[in-house]
This record gives sequence, structure tokens and C-alpha cells, in this order.
Amino acid sequence: MNRDPLKDYFRRQKPSLQPDLLQAVGAPIMSQGRARAPYDLDDLDLEHAAMTAMVLGQPLILAGDPGVGKSEFAGELAHRLELDMLEPFRVKSSNEGLDLFYRCDEVGRFRGDANAPKSSHVDFGALGRAILLSAGPKHTVGSFEDFAHLLARGDSDQSSAVAAGDTSRQVTLDQLFPKAFFINGKRIEAPLQTVVLIDELDKAPRDVPNDILGEIEKLEFWISELQISISANPAFWPVVVITSNSERSLPDAFLRRCIFHWIRNPKRDRILKIVHLHLEHHFGADAAPPLGSDFLASAYEAYSDAKKQISNKKPGTAEFIGFTLALWARKTDPKASFSLEGEQQDADVRHVIGTLLKTKTDRLQVFPNDVPGET
Repeated sequence: MNRDPLKDYFRRQKPSLQPDLLQAVGAPIMSQGRARAPYDLDDLDLEHAAMTAMVLGQPLILAGDPGVGKSEFAGELAHRLELDMLEPFRVKSSNEGLDLFYRCDEVGRFRGDANAPKSSHVDFGALGRAILLSAGPKHTVGSFEDFAHLLARGDSDQSSAVAAGDTSRQVTLDQLFPKAFFINGKRIEAPLQTVVLIDELDKAPRDVPNDILGEIEKLEFWISELQISISANPAFWPVVVITSNSERSLPDAFLRRCIFHWIRNPKRDRILKIVHLHLEHHFGADAAPPLGSDFLASAYEAYSDAKKQISNKKPGTAEFIGFTLALWARKTDPKASFSLEGEQQDADVRHVIGTLLKTKTDRLQVFPNDVPGET
């Protein structure tokens, strides 16, 4: 990525908020490379936890401080296993247990085409779709006689079957849910194993984990509106990754059905390696500072100093990544060194310090001469 316009903009004597800033910024740094961000998997314990979860066919719960790579691990796992990664399920405080599997839009059904099949108003959640794809498009759920009321009335093949009295013909999942068997515009013709992420499950109401104990253990769920059950195919068992920020502990009964792993905060050498991967990813290998550069060493010292001085919201790995990316966009000098200490405070560091300091209390601890309410 060519960031020369941005670099030149910040090198001006007085960079300011002017329309040409938008031209210099172009696409924001954090919007680049969203397909798969770099991930440093130099964690043997994490690898073995994932292997254990797959051997037992149980979900892997990843916990740890914000920014240690819990959510990103699912994408890296899918990449390494060469599996499709489904759209993550981002848990909200309003979610119910069934939302992980499906929702039936009854209101949309009555407002829409009266001849449309009832099954067309079922929207699958991430975990439900992973189970559906595992079962495969040709998995049979019963005879046509059992499910005629769910299929489109205008289907000529089905009409022929009725006329011929052949109501014993088997109905398959792709007949009920044809749209669900497409990934990236490509139709799935056979059972498919996928990786699914349930992100921040601890945000859900406490009843949610308890409500899905059986479903999470057997990877099977019941669609009451259609009176059918869908089960994962053991040969294509979905790989389920669940993250938790430990805002609230998960129920013991739920934890018994999962593999738990706490991701440790990376030490100096590893966090510098992680940040270096992100710099290369966003700026390009030729434009990023070398791993052993003064810039990275000094950036870590500034981050470490801030972390020691503040007591409220200590910055983690994610904050350090943002701090370093923002700082490099301004400096772009591998030999640059800077500090947060006393008279050696660097202006560019101060300009991007909002990436590390997230509360007024923390800012005053690092910059005690700043008086709130005065400019």
C-alpha cells in the first residue's frame, strides 16, 4: 500500500483538518485487508486446545483480555484447515438461544407471497447453518406427503408427483431451504464442514447458554414451525469457536460440554512480532519498519510506559496495534525513537495517544499538566 500522500501530509509544518486530508487518507488503514488479518499462532497450548476440541467434537471456548486475538482465531483456524468460514454470530444482550440456530419470520410470511413455502421464511443463524451444511443438501427429512404443505405450490415436479399419487417420494433439505446451500454464490452439492464463530457469548442473557445445552452437545436442533429436526453429520462435524470476555461467567453445565482455553497476553518479543505482521499487512512488506527497528522498540516502550502509569483502562494488544499503525503513518522512519517521559515526550506520540488512553483519569495520569475543561 502506498501511504506517501498521508506521510507527506503529516510532514507539513501545520497539518490540519482540510479537505485534502481525505485525499491523503484514502481508504482508512483499518479497512484494508479485511479478508483475513494476520495472525501469529505461536501458542502451542492454543493449538492443542483446538485439536482437543475437534477430536471430541466439542465447542472451543476462548477467553482472555480484550485484543489477544480470540475472535480472529476462528478465521485463522479455517484458513489452516482449508474450511469455509461462515458469517460470525455476534451475540447481543437481546438474543435468545434459538437465534443461534434459526428465526422464522412469520410477519414477513403473511405480508409476502401467500403461495411461497413456509420454509422460505426460515433464516438460519450461524450455528444452525453450519449444522445444515454438515447434514448436506440431499439429506432427507421425510416423505412428500409429510411436507407437501411446506413446499411451493407452483413446483411442477411436486405437482406431477401429486397427480401420479407418488406422495412417498423423499423430501431433501435443499428442497426446503434452497438458498441456504450457497456460499459465495456457489451451490453446495454435498455435506460441507465449516468453521463457525459465536462471538462474546457472555453478553447474552444468562438463560441462553442453559437453553441450548442439548443442541450444543449434539449439534442438533428442532424447527418447531416446520416440525423437523436437523442434525450435523459426524463425518462433517462443524468446528465451533466461542469467545468470552469474561464479563459474566458461563454456566457450569455449559462449560462441561466445551473445551476451555485462556489466551495469555503476549510478552514483548511476541507482541512486537504481532504488530510487525499488521504493519506489513497494512503498509506492505517493503514499506513497513523492520522487526528489530528502533521505531518498534521505542513504540513498545511508549506503550509499556503508558500501561505502567495508568490504573483504570490499561491498553492491551489491540490498542498497541492501533497505536503503532497510527504512529507509523505519521513517522515512517525506522530509526525514529520517542518517549512519553517528561521533556522527552514526542509530539507525534501525543497526537495518537487516544489509541492507548481511553478515559480522562488515564490521560491525566500520563499527562498530569492537562487540566480538564481548559484549552
